[in-house]
Amino acid sequence: TKERRERYIKVILKKCDEVTKITNDMFLHSLHDLERLVIQKNSCDIQQLLQESCTDMQGATEDIIVEGSILPAILQNVDENRIMQCIENIISNARKYAKESPIYVTTAYRKIEEQEYYEISFQDQGVGIPKEEQKRIFERFYRCPGVKEESGSGLGLYLARLILLKESGSIMVESAEGRGSIFTVFLKGI
Repeated sequence: TKERRERYIKVILKKCDEVTKITNDMFLHSLHDLERLVIQKNSCDIQQLLQESCTDMQGATEDIIVEGSILPAILQNVDENRIMQCIENIISNARKYAKESPIYVTTAYRKIEEQEYYEISFQDQGVGIPKEEQKRIFERFYRCPGVKEESGSGLGLYLARLILLKESGSIMVESAEGRGSIFTVFLKGI
């Protein structure tokens, strides 16, 4: 039937996207090993970029909820495409481990040690991350025990952190088992 064919097409397209993402992650990983990860630093309208990323990733699921409004800022000396990739990796990760949970996105301006940062937080109500695993989730190819049944390469959060380090930013996680996680990104340049 037509409905069945459309369902199969959606599954095929989803799997193609997953393979493309893994391939891109592995390609970036190999570039970093060769010290050739290129960061094209320019100015970036982070409000527009974050809105586009959330809208693009929203699809039919409508699980990304922006709390309040996305604060405006023009970031200097950042790679817009790499920041978008970082955002998409974090959202994809939240979707994978917090199935059927909304992902709440908030923004803020933060001053840390006399430096201004643009802060983006992604919160889910998923399985959470055990305290002893939280230090390791940003390691290359690392996957928490107990989530091996989920597809993945263990590169998404590693690449998000790598990109942010190259952008003079950072990422942190707050999590409790059974209560979800909050990933917070700090971007310099405002």
